[in-house]
Amino acid sequence: MSGENNRPDLKPGVANELRNRGLRVTPQRALILALIKSASGHITAENIYREVNRRLPFTDISTVYRTLDLLEAHGLVRRLVTGQGQTQYEWADQPHFHLICTGCSRVSNFVDEDLTAAIGQVAAEHGYRLTEFNVNVFGLCPDCQQEADHAHS
Repeated sequence: MSGENNRPDLKPGVANELRNRGLRVTPQRALILALIKSASGHITAENIYREVNRRLPFTDISTVYRTLDLLEAHGLVRRLVTGQGQTQYEWADQPHFHLICTGCSRVSNFVDEDLTAAIGQVAAEHGYRLTEFNVNVFGLCPDCQQEADHAHS
């Protein structure tokens, strides 16, 4: 299949990102990583699969899941499980934290240098050399709080 419609739209550096981690560049890996990199936030495996299958027909969903596991194991993507049990993926570019709504599964990213420093300090106080960490804060987003307040009024 050599039509233009079947070729992944590679963001600059996607192939290099894979090679730099010692991974073989395949059309599926390159496209999946490009989709995650270009996502405006978090993206589900199902949404990734739909777009991959549209561009590279006959790609099986198990290929998408195996590739996501591989990309996560090599530090290129992060997996996030929301309060509703939905799994989403994001580009592992910069450390950040998540606020996750238990009502609607909305995910908001935030950066807090004081919290990052505190986590590093706690790890050091317990003799750990910090390699990575995840902070997910669960609660109700403003929209769900408003809905809950109206339901109780």
